[in-house]
Amino acid sequence: MAYTTKESLLERIKNQDEEAWVEFYDRHYRLIYSIGKRFNLNSELCNDLIQQVMIAIFNNSKTFRYHPELGKFRSYLFGITKNIIWRIKKEYVKAQECLPAEPPSDEQSELEKIIHEEWHRHLLDTLLHELRCRVEETTFDAFQMYILQGKTPEEVADCLDISISTVYVHKSRCLKHLKEIVTEIRKSEPDFNF
Repeated sequence: MAYTTKESLLERIKNQDEEAWVEFYDRHYRLIYSIGKRFNLNSELCNDLIQQVMIAIFNNSKTFRYHPELGKFRSYLFGITKNIIWRIKKEYVKAQECLPAEPPSDEQSELEKIIHEEWHRHLLDTLLHELRCRVEETTFDAFQMYILQGKTPEEVADCLDISISTVYVHKSRCLKHLKEIVTEIRKSEPDFNF
């Protein structure tokens, strides 16, 4: 499971590999959408945001050169996303408020904060998806109900028709896998906290 955009995927995009574009889109569209929602864009504008970000990446893909020593690809992606959000707000919100040519510094820092939060939420969703893939359905369901939803072990056992001790076994199994997954994520995202 990849937690960051790999250089090989970027190279395949540069070479106009259609499957790479599908993979890139699938990996990033929910994240871009959720960032747009955090900036109070409606669903239609969030979909416009996704489309405009993908078009910008596509238009730059032939000449884009990734240099990991200069920063992570997501910084480039988020830079494009921020600029497009600002442009959308300027275009579609004009009637409601007068926006300056550039976002004020406090709004820039708010953009950065929201993008950082959404990136971590995206990593958490990826982590839970990976956990779901690694364990049996009942194991994940027990973990989700007990740990994430806060149900008592008795409630979980009753709902899933398993013993209370099995609920604890499932929880331990999932926590073990989560530690492994978090270790994998921290290889590319050292500041990731779970």
